[in-house]
Parts: sequence; structure tokens; C-alpha cells
Amino acid sequence: MTGKPKWQIPILGPTWKQTIAERRSTLENDSEVENGVDPPAFLTGNDYYGKFFPRGCRGMIEVISIFCKRTGAGTITLSYSLQPELGALGSVEITPGSGWAWKTGAVETMWNYDSLFIWISAIGADVSWGYDMVDPLDGHISVDDGATWADVTGRPFMRAVFTGQTEGDVPVSGIVNNIPLPSVSTEFYYEIDTLVPNVLTPLIDIYGAGYCDFIRAWVTAVADSHLTRIYVICDGATSMNEAFNMLSDWGHTADTPTISLPRYTVDGICVMLIHKRFEFRRHLRISGFNTGAAPVTMAYAYPTLLR
Repeated sequence: MTGKPKWQIPILGPTWKQTIAERRSTLENDSEVENGVDPPAFLTGNDYYGKFFPRGCRGMIEVISIFCKRTGAGTITLSYSLQPELGALGSVEITPGSGWAWKTGAVETMWNYDSLFIWISAIGADVSWGYDMVDPLDGHISVDDGATWADVTGRPFMRAVFTGQTEGDVPVSGIVNNIPLPSVSTEFYYEIDTLVPNVLTPLIDIYGAGYCDFIRAWVTAVADSHLTRIYVICDGATSMNEAFNMLSDWGHTADTPTISLPRYTVDGICVMLIHKRFEFRRHLRISGFNTGAAPVTMAYAYPTLLR
């Protein structure tokens, strides 16, 4: 029999297997220091240092780790997000040992982003962590609790272990895209406090990245309670500042869309419902203010946070 066969069973080689098999990797950029060895340099009790991996992070984060030790009973908290200046999407608390070693915190969550930023968000005064100053540098530092970050000459010794990765696909890159980002509608946040006259009093603090499109505010019946102002502050910037009496003067009632007043009484109980979408990258705060009165003030918020 001569000539080419009419059909042929394809030989499935390593290339084919790689396209369907799970890829596992450790993201690292350090001196490959081993347990028990002193790092080239270290800092003690210093937080808000971070390390950025800009590519190849889509998959399941198993653990994140840091090379550290302690002399007392302190711990170190690593937070993670997809980029600097974004609120934490998660955090792990790590307990160092008495000698230099890689210590891990379990994450075990799918990560649908191409980048990963890890930083020290809390640390005990007795905890030290290692680094060096060898290229390629990838260290970052913040002096305002993560609001802004600057490059620093150093490589923090942090790593991330991934499973469930592929050889290549289209990742979710950045914040603005046409692919719905994974998020979770959390349980509502609730806080009650008595305002201090002429002092902007924080009621609710929400840390993370996402949005909030429903807020309820309530004040008790005291003299001038209706003069209370409700502030919504996103990432340090005032996004809303409304007083019960001003809304009433402008004609807001129980049926007014966006911001309604289901209850309003001069010197009495007042309720404000806010159906406006407030977006934030790391922090949402709801505060109350009254120039002369001290009403008991309650706030409720229903956020949706990036995960």
C-alpha cells in the first residue's frame, strides 16, 4: 500500500498537556535566602512596605509568605490587592519564629487578576523582616497608611504560591474593563454614637475597594437634631455633605429619589435614606456633625466590595 494515509491519530505531546494541565508556580524576586540564614538587610517594626508582581498572577493564591523573625510575641500582617493605592482585598496574620525563616499565611482563594501587590499592614515592635538592595528592585513604601506609595531601593523578601494557573489566557487587567469583576455584597455595617458638638464624628469606617449604594442615617429627638449633617467621605475626599433641615427646605420628602426623608421633625427624630452610588478604592467613612447639639446618631451602610 502506497501513498499517504487518509487519517492519522495525532500524537499528544507535552505541548498539548501544558495547555490543559494545571500550572503551579512561586512568585519570587529575592536572594533565594534559606531558613536559618541571616538576610542581607532587615527592618524591625516597620510597616507599609510592599512588593509588586505586575504579571502572571492569575490563578489560585495558596499562601503568601515573608522572611522574618521575632524576639517577643509579635505578629506580622500581610495584606494583598491587585495594585498599590487600592484597599486590601484580603489579609493574613503570620506568627514569626525566633530565628530567620520563611513564614506563610494561607489565602486559598481564586485570583482573577494579572497583578498582585503585597504589603505589611501591621507589625509587632519586636518583629523583623528581611530584604536586600539588588536589582531588579520591586520595593514600595507608604507614609500615609497606604493612600499613596513611592518606590524604594530594596527588594522585600515576600513570596506568593499559586496553583490553578494556565500557560496563557486573557487576564482581568486593571480596574476598568468589560469583564465583571468578582465582588461580594457584605453584611450591612451599623454604628451608633453620640455626636460631640462642633466635632465631625466618624460613625462607620469600611476598608477595601468597591462601592456603596444604600446608606441610612438616623438622629434622636433633641434640640436642633434636625440641623445634623451627614458626611460621606471616600478615600479622604468628601463626596456628600447634607443636613436634614436643608434637604427639607429643598423639598425632599419620603418619595424623593436618591436622597429621601421618610421622617423629619424639627428638634425631633429625623431619618435620611441615601440611594447614591459612592465608589472608593480603599476607605469609605460616614460621619455626623452638629454645631451645637449632641444627638444620638445611627448610620447603616450596605457596601459591595471587590474580592
